[in-house]
Amino acid sequence: MDNNVYDIFHNVKNLFYLGNFQTSLDEANNIEINEEDLSQVVRKYFYIFINCVEDLKTDELNDFLANLKEAKDDQLKIYYNLFLFFTVYIYKNNFNEQRFNKLYNDLKNLKKFDPVIFPAIYIISLMLLDRAEYDNFLQLIEKYDNELEILLLKFYMFLNLNKTEEMQKIVNIMNIKDSESSISQLSTIIFKLYKKNDHTDVLTTLQNINKNGMLTIKLFNLIGVTLLSNGNFQEALKILNLAKDVLEKNGASTKDYNCILVNLICAHRNLGNEKDVYDHEEVLRKSDPKNKYFNRINSFEDEYNKQISI
Repeated sequence: MDNNVYDIFHNVKNLFYLGNFQTSLDEANNIEINEEDLSQVVRKYFYIFINCVEDLKTDELNDFLANLKEAKDDQLKIYYNLFLFFTVYIYKNNFNEQRFNKLYNDLKNLKKFDPVIFPAIYIISLMLLDRAEYDNFLQLIEKYDNELEILLLKFYMFLNLNKTEEMQKIVNIMNIKDSESSISQLSTIIFKLYKKNDHTDVLTTLQNINKNGMLTIKLFNLIGVTLLSNGNFQEALKILNLAKDVLEKNGASTKDYNCILVNLICAHRNLGNEKDVYDHEEVLRKSDPKNKYFNRINSFEDEYNKQISI
């Protein structure tokens, strides 16, 4: 595959995966592409769409879909329907099994890599992973797993499955392909924390990523988790509280906010700040009562009670 087709999207991708959705969206909207090259056209639309979704920009998303609906090209009409399908799934938790199966089978049966189809592969992959359909995901990406973005999805799948060796292989491949990419660097950070508890090198990597001063909520969280893992609970509390303040001031997405809350609770627990733990847990319950944090806490407390009753 000729990666030069996608070089113009390098900054858009890096900003997106660092969590700087607004700047990534601005760059995607303003990027100059060859309008005759359909692979560039759909890639631009894909990054506009996915940034709007991640940043919960519903007005911009509605405007984008309304404009895309008027497209004359058959491939763009397909993408309009796919984007709409995904939007309904994400925002309304509405899933059409029959339609999804048709989309999946049509994509899976493609004989070779097609850059025009790549964004569709990514979106259907997100849905498969969300539904824990891991075997179907692996079949779908068979011709596309040389792409860093697909490798990242594969990495997260193995992370969820606690498959350390497979995670290591993917991180190695990513760094061989492009060690400067934020995708490779973030995956490396997560793996080092997961497998090696390597905090010093992780902090150095985070500082390198942030050398342009563009701290995002995703980086706030990674720095906070790194400090927590290293036992620097007071320092972690400072960075996480700063992130919380930024989120509350700017009206951030629920997903980012809940992640910060979970990490704040962890910091306060380790510092013995029981009232703060209780207060943050109450906020998290109202915002996300099914958060996995509560399952983990309940499981831990059940096990602890069993041990002390022996």
